[in-house]
Amino acid sequence: QCSDESLHLFDFLPASSNRSRLVKCLEASCKIPDHFHPADVLPSKWPPKYPEEDGIVIDGSSFCDGGIAAPAPPTPVDDEEGICRIVVSPISGGNNEKNAIRISPRDDSWKFPMDITCRGGFQVHPSLQNIQAMQVSAGVASTSILRKWYERGIKDVE
Repeated sequence: QCSDESLHLFDFLPASSNRSRLVKCLEASCKIPDHFHPADVLPSKWPPKYPEEDGIVIDGSSFCDGGIAAPAPPTPVDDEEGICRIVVSPISGGNNEKNAIRISPRDDSWKFPMDITCRGGFQVHPSLQNIQAMQVSAGVASTSILRKWYERGIKDVE
C-alpha cells in the first residue's frame, strides 16, 4: 500500500473474479512510484511511504510496488506441500528460497563477489548489468542501453 508500503495479497477466489480487477492488481504490482529512490529496496526499520497519487487505486486504496516492498513477497501458502513459487525478475541474483524457481537474465558483467539481500529476502547481484536494469525500470536509460537489453533478451531466449 502506498501509505505504509505494507504487503498486500489480493484474493481472487472464486475463480470467476473480475478480470479488470486482476489487471489493476498486476498494474499495481509493477508500478514504480514516481517518488521512488533506489535505497527504498534495502531492508530498513522504516519502510518507504509514497503519496497516494503514485499508486493504482484498487478497492478504494492506492497500491504501488515495482518490486520495492519485496520483489517476490512471501505468501501464506509458500511452505505448503506441493507448492512451488516461480519468480520472474529482470534483475539477476541468487535463489536461496526453498520451493522457488527464479527466472532472471544471465549476468556476465562485472559484479561484487557477494549478493545483496533486499526486502523479502530477494537476492540481487550488485553488478553493472543490474545498475543498467534499474536505469531501464526508472525510465532514464539511453536508446543504446534499451537496444542492448532488447538484443540480450533475444539472445537469452535462444
